Amino acid sequence: MTTAGVSRDERRTEAVGTFEVLAAASLWGTSGLFSVWLFRAGVGPLDVALFRPLVAAVALAAWALLRQRSALWPGRDLAVLWLVGGGVTAVFQLGYQNSTEAVGVPATVGMLYLAPLLVMAAGVPLLRERPTSRQVGFGLIAVAGVWAVVSGARGVDVVLSGRGLAWGLVTACGYAGYTLFGRWAAGRWSPLTTVLHSQVGATLVLALVVPVVWGPVRWPSEAGSAVLLSVYGVLTVAIAVLLFYDALRRIPAARASVTATIEPVVAAVLAAGILGQPLTGWGWAGLVLVVVGVAGATGLRRRAEPS
Repeated sequence: MTTAGVSRDERRTEAVGTFEVLAAASLWGTSGLFSVWLFRAGVGPLDVALFRPLVAAVALAAWALLRQRSALWPGRDLAVLWLVGGGVTAVFQLGYQNSTEAVGVPATVGMLYLAPLLVMAAGVPLLRERPTSRQVGFGLIAVAGVWAVVSGARGVDVVLSGRGLAWGLVTACGYAGYTLFGRWAAGRWSPLTTVLHSQVGATLVLALVVPVVWGPVRWPSEAGSAVLLSVYGVLTVAIAVLLFYDALRRIPAARASVTATIEPVVAAVLAAGILGQPLTGWGWAGLVLVVVGVAGATGLRRRAEPS
């Protein structure tokens, strides 16, 4: 195979992976809208934390039954998928909801997107993926842009507290954890197998922990809220995480994590247009920084070697 042929194949693979991350991040960007609507309808944050992955697991199992039945039973690997994949996913869900309760969505999102830097650092010993200095630079630009975007919405204050900072760091670690796990696991099992059983494992962990620590959870009693929660789980977990894990088969974890910082940009635009929370000049400047960071990260690719 020629160098040019390898280069075209790599470009195509990387382009598909980048598109999948952008699509997943765009779906995640709707999370704020869904959360606001559900909270206004009286659905608690811990109810959302538990039932969101449960809905996703049911949807993914139905899809596997129709299209890939082998994903339903990975054999002895089930323990790894449930314990490791489910564990890091559950940690993320708990961290996100508790951080949101303590310091609000903007500060939580800002701390969440410390994850790309954690992925870059942990990816060296765990995945043998060493980011270049330019990748680290674009990652820092994107993270700085995220903070500017989340703190630059009119009428939305970023408030930090010790408890909120602690849960925010848990959120970032959980997000970094399932990004690293997805990069490792998606090459061993199919993305569908990985996501399905990670969500089942997360549901089991949360079903055991949440009622004991925080009290009982309840499925929404009103049909409208139940439908909204179901759509939330399918779009932002079943579809979005499946896209993200498939992308992790194609591009390095650090690059995927930086590219996903487009999520708060989508969230900010939706909040401005639908919730009446427009960006200040500082917020728009942050949006530009995120776009620059993502563009730089997606434009960095290793040169094809001759065969």
